Amino acid sequence: MKVGIDVVTGFLGAGKSAFINSLINKTIADKEKIVVVTCESGKTQINEFNENGQSVKHISFMGDSLGLNNEIYEIVKKYKPHRIIIEYNGTDTLENLYKCVFDNETGKLIKLSTIYFICDGRNIEFYVMNMGEILLPFIQNSDVIVINNYSIEKSLELEKGIKLLESLNHKAQIIKAESNNGFNLALENSKLLEEKLVRNMRVKLIEYMRK
Repeated sequence: MKVGIDVVTGFLGAGKSAFINSLINKTIADKEKIVVVTCESGKTQINEFNENGQSVKHISFMGDSLGLNNEIYEIVKKYKPHRIIIEYNGTDTLENLYKCVFDNETGKLIKLSTIYFICDGRNIEFYVMNMGEILLPFIQNSDVIVINNYSIEKSLELEKGIKLLESLNHKAQIIKAESNNGFNLALENSKLLEEKLVRNMRVKLIEYMRK
């Protein structure tokens, strides 16, 4: 059974690592092994742990997309994770990710589950207008768009940014967090979280198929 891959990408400094920590906190199943691969350095550290059968392993990878293919292959073989989360460099292209990681031998071991796009609500329009060539494919193909630093006191710039994202991807679920510390609450209030029983059954199924 293929290992599910979640891809978290977006603006530099938008809170990708903090979001990953919250995503794991809210979605990890019993006995689940998760490997997080970060392709850029940030201020927030990935929370590693190994207790009660659950584990989160963090691997920092600063090579190119071709090297990432080999890294993912080795991770699947060595750690046998149930899920891999890639914090993808926001300056590399989605095409490179597909070509180097999913469209080859490694792609036989993994499957793309969810693409999350994290953006800073204070400068959405600026980033899209100035880095559109790289960012647009990620925005348009994302399953979930997370707006960080969302203020209840909406500004004109914030509203224009949200409308821009909705025009670029009308299918993605948009969730809003007031800050890095608000990701847990934002996930709880969203429709993203599966029942724990479903998550546990998925892990057990993967283990059964590996026997």
